[in-house]
Amino acid sequence: RNVFLHDTGRARALLVDTEPKVLGAVLRDDRHGLFVADNALHEQSGRGNNWAMGYFGPRWRPKKPSRRQEFVLHGGSGNQAPPESDLVERVLRRLLREVD
Repeated sequence: RNVFLHDTGRARALLVDTEPKVLGAVLRDDRHGLFVADNALHEQSGRGNNWAMGYFGPRWRPKKPSRRQEFVLHGGSGNQAPPESDLVERVLRRLLREVD
């Protein structure tokens, strides 16, 4: 069993970004159908490097998962602020505790 891929060959991935252009480019360039578009989460507009708006802005509450799943949290590159990935990690950990 591959922990990174479903049996269908698609990635077990949740794509999160504050910039819709970035995720749109990733999904458009997904020649092999690796990612599920419904697993790409972003706001309707970008943050323009306004990290306070990204961190303290609207909260997204996902549906409760049906079972525990493995996940990899990849920190951002470039000038991305740690609180953004920290918030995602806290939400995912809370959801996994609810499923257990």
